Amino acid sequence: YSLQDIAQKYNLNRKKIYRLFLKELNCTPTVFFKILRFRRSLDSYLKNQSSNLTEASIAQFYDQSNFIKTVKQITSVTPKKLTKELSDLDNSIFWKIY
Repeated sequence: YSLQDIAQKYNLNRKKIYRLFLKELNCTPTVFFKILRFRRSLDSYLKNQSSNLTEASIAQFYDQSNFIKTVKQITSVTPKKLTKELSDLDNSIFWKIY
């Protein structure tokens, strides 16, 4: 999705959509979409039981370095450390936050 697509679908301008994201989700659309891609990678990793998280992220991210950078921004740890701390409870993903 893009901000422009959402604006056209709901017949709102981009500034209004941006303000709604900030008000309702407390983040910008860019950050939200980044978190969404990260979340999809985690879901793929857990569903397919991939050998490593980076391989599961291929469909969601441009390249491996982009994925690693995003993981560090969101979780403050590397993908390797994150996979050790992940747990799947009733179809929900949890990890330790320090």
